[in-house]
Amino acid sequence: MGICESGNKRLNKNYSNKETEINSVYKLSNDKIVLKKNNTFNENININSNFKDNLDKNKNNNINFKKEHCYVLKTNDYEEIDEFTIHNNIIKKLPKGEYFFNKKMDNKISNNVADNLSKKVELYISLLNVINDTLNYSIKIFLCNNKKYGQYDFIKQTEENLGFKINYGTSLIFDYYFEKEQIIRCQIFEEGNKISTIDFSVTSIMGNGNFNEIKKVYSTISKIEICDIQLEIKTLIKNDKLNNLISEFSDIKFQFFDDDNDERFFILKNYNDGKLWRPCYKSNEFRPKNNISILKKIRIDSSFLCNSLDQNIIMEIYRTKNILYPISYIQFSLNNIKSPLILYNQLCENYINNNDKNNIKNGLLYIKHELKKKNTFIDYLQKGININLNIAIDYTISNGKPTEKNSLHYDSENKNDYEKAIYSCGSIVGIYDKDQIFPVYGFGGIPLNENKVNHCFNINFEESPNIKTINEVLSIYKKSLKKIQFSGPTFFSPILQKIMKEIGLKMEKNTNENYYEILMILTDGIINDMKETIELLIDCAELPLSVIIIGIGKADFKDMIILDGDEFPLTDHNGRVTKRDLVQFVMYDQFKGGKQELSDEVLKEIPRQIEEYYSLTGNFNERKFNL
Repeated sequence: MGICESGNKRLNKNYSNKETEINSVYKLSNDKIVLKKNNTFNENININSNFKDNLDKNKNNNINFKKEHCYVLKTNDYEEIDEFTIHNNIIKKLPKGEYFFNKKMDNKISNNVADNLSKKVELYISLLNVINDTLNYSIKIFLCNNKKYGQYDFIKQTEENLGFKINYGTSLIFDYYFEKEQIIRCQIFEEGNKISTIDFSVTSIMGNGNFNEIKKVYSTISKIEICDIQLEIKTLIKNDKLNNLISEFSDIKFQFFDDDNDERFFILKNYNDGKLWRPCYKSNEFRPKNNISILKKIRIDSSFLCNSLDQNIIMEIYRTKNILYPISYIQFSLNNIKSPLILYNQLCENYINNNDKNNIKNGLLYIKHELKKKNTFIDYLQKGININLNIAIDYTISNGKPTEKNSLHYDSENKNDYEKAIYSCGSIVGIYDKDQIFPVYGFGGIPLNENKVNHCFNINFEESPNIKTINEVLSIYKKSLKKIQFSGPTFFSPILQKIMKEIGLKMEKNTNENYYEILMILTDGIINDMKETIELLIDCAELPLSVIIIGIGKADFKDMIILDGDEFPLTDHNGRVTKRDLVQFVMYDQFKGGKQELSDEVLKEIPRQIEEYYSLTGNFNERKFNL
């Protein structure tokens, strides 16, 4: 038996021939390793000679040698060592590019427009007294904002973790309403299999004086006790002023003392719950040149970074090729950023010991920080924003021929589903379009006098796609049914490319005006250029654009649900993640009986998406328009 020591804790390894578990041991240096068990990493473990000898002696027997600097152990059991690596399960799965932890999902359930009846709070989840602490557990979180209607919206899923006590790094930010009975539903998963569902009343948690509640978890399959689950709610912001502030970091320059030019990125972590350092922001990747890296300006909601201007924030710097542990860190508060800041090479367990003599300086960070007011959607309306509605209509054969009664485009005296959707949704979104002129495109059909499928054409057959008023849009759509041969396949990317080009031309021509485009796509289901569409939508996140997809009929809309990104942020095949949410998918059939419900569903995300775009880019021109 070999023994590993880390501080006052010990790790016992039993090298038997039983293949009960597989653990990877990564040798970082002659005296340090990283242990991996069930996707949980335990780092910075000092190896004594007995343990090292055991590795060497057994690597050809019950320890399999995989590759250089990597051992795979067959072992029975070990003690969990430290909690400081709790976020590695999150960090090691990060995609490339800039990424905001919690921001996307949490904002989907938060009302950013001023509301005096709500208060922003943060929910933390823990599992206690776990019976089998060798298994991985994760939790899916759902929120019901009105128990009367019983609609539970999936919000997010925690990372997987194991242990006798599990404090999840994933938290949930949402608006607490005094007047509503809100329910948090937790689905507990053991090794990927759902074993239990527990409901919590937000009103009960907020009203018990402790702002937390613990419940027993029993397996719905075996009926045996699994663990306790604890929900704790804290007010997100102690200093309410932070709720309306953006932290803008500019003139960012890293000067590293090493000669390594490996690609790197950094993570910002907050300590908002007073228990764990939780990641809140990941930077774009960068590569030092002559030991220097210069980064573009970064804008982050101050409330995501800290509870107060004096609360410490941590920056960890990682190499892309090895993200098991940070190579440098800095600790600072927004009130105390004195450039240059010193980079240290201690690992995260020693964060508190900033004055430790063992902390070796390995670089400098030059940075400028400025707090700026965060505008609301109402602010943008008052300061002048031109919202323009664009419409794209699906003319693919899967809709059925317009002459057939079961066609979604059936041409008769009564309005078909496309006409109803154009009128219902267009008249709602079009309220914000001041000139009431709408560019309208078709895709997936063969227009009159053409001999092949066109994936982006003007349905009015004019040089300009612009049509004045929604009623005129309906009239021209009706005429187009006799001039277009329905075909396929269904491509979204040409329409997106057209809109992106038009936005670029507007931004070049009218640099002092604030345009925001809304693209409403009406379609019957599956698209055939999903990869290209996702890539373009991720590019569009940096443009003043929102995309509303209206699903017509009862086809398979799983692609549209992926594009909406409610469950998982939109990610392309290269691992790029969208910087903001800009897509809203609505199934028309679910709302065609009630115009108000449809209005709520179509418009509910537009104000937040506009706020996020200008908060992210800082591109809003403050000049007021004559409304």
